Amino acid sequence: MGLHWVTSFCATAKYVMKMDDDVNVDFYQLHYIIMESRKNSSRTIGPRNKTNSATTQKQQTPAPFLPSKVGTVKDLIRALQEREKLGVDGKLEKSRFILGRKLNRARINRDNKFKWYITAEQHPEPFLPNYVHGPFYMTTIRSIPGLLNQVQNIRFIWIDDPHVTGSLREAAGIDLIDASPLFTMHDRYVKCCSQAMNHHNQVRRQCYSHHNVGLS
Repeated sequence: MGLHWVTSFCATAKYVMKMDDDVNVDFYQLHYIIMESRKNSSRTIGPRNKTNSATTQKQQTPAPFLPSKVGTVKDLIRALQEREKLGVDGKLEKSRFILGRKLNRARINRDNKFKWYITAEQHPEPFLPNYVHGPFYMTTIRSIPGLLNQVQNIRFIWIDDPHVTGSLREAAGIDLIDASPLFTMHDRYVKCCSQAMNHHNQVRRQCYSHHNVGLS
């Protein structure tokens, strides 16, 4: 399983991305988002001396900003900034989340002629847990042990996206950050932005502004 491989051979990594080979990702934009999230966030949750009471710390810890949908890159940066505040030592890479194109309560198809059908024995509920679309998503290395710890406890779903980022994630208490508007499934946008990656930043910004897309 890929998660085991990552923990065995990439234990010092900070972030982990799952990406299909037919997906286009703007890594320059993704790097910018991560760096801006770390740069602009207040790393201090509150006084760190051990004499602080739990009540005092609770009052000083901000409530997480988890928008139902991230509409812009600024929204995404803000969401990641709040994740950073809740991470160990106030570090984004030490918080737990999965970021991607979120699918809410997707209805299961029981038709065995359908490629992605799921039997009632495999998953008796009519809906899948909230999960992210599999072609691309990002998480932190700190999130992975929580996912692996739930493997023996959760009923297996043969489709990996809802199993890993849905069932295992929910059981592990890991948040989803929905960046759906920053994804596109239209090839004309992808071609435009792919060409723009090889040109000046101004051209790339014009492309994103025109199509309202940002990551893939």
